[in-house]
Amino acid sequence: MKKKEKDNLKKRKYRLGYEYAFTPRRSFKYKDDLIELISATLLFKIYDKTGNEILFESEDDEFIEQKIKLDDIGEYYLFELLECFFHEALIDEEYLFRFIPSIELVESGYMLSFEFSKFKKYIILNDGFLKSIEIEEAEFNEIMGKNLGVFKNKTAIKSYITEEANNTENIFDKLVIGTTRSGIGVELSNVGDNNGI
Repeated sequence: MKKKEKDNLKKRKYRLGYEYAFTPRRSFKYKDDLIELISATLLFKIYDKTGNEILFESEDDEFIEQKIKLDDIGEYYLFELLECFFHEALIDEEYLFRFIPSIELVESGYMLSFEFSKFKKYIILNDGFLKSIEIEEAEFNEIMGKNLGVFKNKTAIKSYITEEANNTENIFDKLVIGTTRSGIGVELSNVGDNNGI
């Protein structure tokens, strides 16, 4: 076996995700908890211009945060390609926050999809320490919805996650040609809470 083939066998592939922190201007009371912040963790999939998924590679057991190269445009962390925006004006929408692609992502022709992995609330204990508790999406939405004026309009990145991947996909395999809500066109055949940009 050639050295290059052996090296390829050693490489493990994975996806990256990020925990987006929704930070209030001040801590606030929610039921019996004193909330310091809430967060939503997203797992990303990045696709090239032809729709093929790009996975990150590791030559050992450590999956680290890496940048993605967008052809000649530059190298970026995935969170730099998608800004999370929160505003009270979105109160009538399904979600009170939106993810907006960066100019670099749009110009590159690459695509980024994501799914919600988990939701958390960070509460202040009596001794002053913070405790993170995983919560359901419904509770996350309720906390945010009942305290709209308290949260800052922009989120912060708190941490990153990784998920080992054994195979890739082509995003265009999920496309269905036909009639959309607005007429003839193309729409994603969506499964679960996946979102594409």
